[in-house]
Amino acid sequence: MERPNLEQLNEKLLGRDYFADIDPNNKCWKLDVFYKRMYDIYYIFAQANIYLSRAADRNLNIEDWSLDDDSIKNTVRIYERGNYLKSCILAFNSIEDYINQILPFTLNLTLIKRGKHGISYINCAEIKSNDEYIEKSGQINSKLVRHAINDSNLLECINNYKKDLKEIRDYANKIKHKHDIRFKEFPNPEYIGYTKRKPGTNIITDSSEWTMIQSEGIEDIIDKCYAVHPKIKNYVEKIYNHISEKYGLEKI
Repeated sequence: MERPNLEQLNEKLLGRDYFADIDPNNKCWKLDVFYKRMYDIYYIFAQANIYLSRAADRNLNIEDWSLDDDSIKNTVRIYERGNYLKSCILAFNSIEDYINQILPFTLNLTLIKRGKHGISYINCAEIKSNDEYIEKSGQINSKLVRHAINDSNLLECINNYKKDLKEIRDYANKIKHKHDIRFKEFPNPEYIGYTKRKPGTNIITDSSEWTMIQSEGIEDIIDKCYAVHPKIKNYVEKIYNHISEKYGLEKI
C-alpha cells in the first residue's frame, strides 16, 4: 500500500512577522512563549517527517556499512530504519509537551497541584523573571493543564488528541525506559518453549510464556505513525488558531 505524502505544518507557526516587528507595543512575554514554542514545534515536526520517510524506505541506503552477506544487509537495514522510526516516535511524542508549555501562559491558567502536603497553585498569568518562568514551566504537565481549562471545545480537542496519540505515547515510553522496541524482522534465536506442572496435577508451576518478549512488525508501527501524522498537524494548527483568535492574530 502506498503511503501518503508527509505534509509540513503551516509556516505561520514560525512567527516571522511577530519576531520582525520593531514595535514593542505589539509584543508581550505571553506571545513570546507562544511563538517560540510554535517555532520549536514546527522544526520538531519537520524533523519527524524526515525520520518517518527514512524509516519507511525499504531500500534505505546502507552503503556506509561494508557488508557482503545479503542477510546481514537486511538486518542492518531494519536496524537503521528502526532507529529512524524511534526518533520519529520520540519527536511526535514531544509535541504534546510543547503545547502544554503554551496553553497555561497564553490562557492565564492557574494550575492546581494536589500532593502529600496539601494543595498548591501555579499562577501562570504572571511572571516577573526568566527564573520564575523556568521554575513554573518545569512543574507543568498534561493533567494539570487539562484540569485547569474551562473551555469545553478546547478540552475536547485536547482529550481527543491524547486518545489519538496513546499508542505513540506507549511506544515512546518503551523507548525512553527500555531504550528499545523489538522488531519481528530481526533474526530471532531458535528457542524451544517449556511448561512445567506440579507432579500429578495440571497446575502450571513454570512456563516460558511468562517471560515471552513481545515483538512487532516495523511496517505496522510505521503505518501507525503515518496514521497519526495528519492528526498531529491538525491538532497543532487548531491550538495555533485558538490562541491567535484570543490575541487578535491572523489564523491559519
